Amino acid sequence: MNSIFLITPKKTGSIWAFTDPERGLVNEPFVAFPGSQTVFERRSPDFDGWWYQWEQHGIEGWLCPAMFKFFPEAPQKIHLKVEPISV
Repeated sequence: MNSIFLITPKKTGSIWAFTDPERGLVNEPFVAFPGSQTVFERRSPDFDGWWYQWEQHGIEGWLCPAMFKFFPEAPQKIHLKVEPISV
C-alpha cells in the first residue's frame, strides 16, 4: 500500500519537531536534511520501533513507535523527500 504523508517540522527550542493532532502527536522530534531524497530500508525491531538503514551512506536510524500512527505495520522501505518551504 502506498501512502503520502506531509508533515511540517518547526524549530521548537533546540530541536526540530512536528505536531499531528489527527494522530495525537505533539512536538514529535524530527531529523532530516533539506534537499535530500532517499530510501530507508527496514532492518530489525527494537524497543517497539524499528531500525532502518540508509544504505547509500551506510548509516542506520531508529524510528520510534510513533511511526505506527502513520503505518499499520513497519514498511519494508520508506521513501523520504525533504524540501524547504517559504514562510
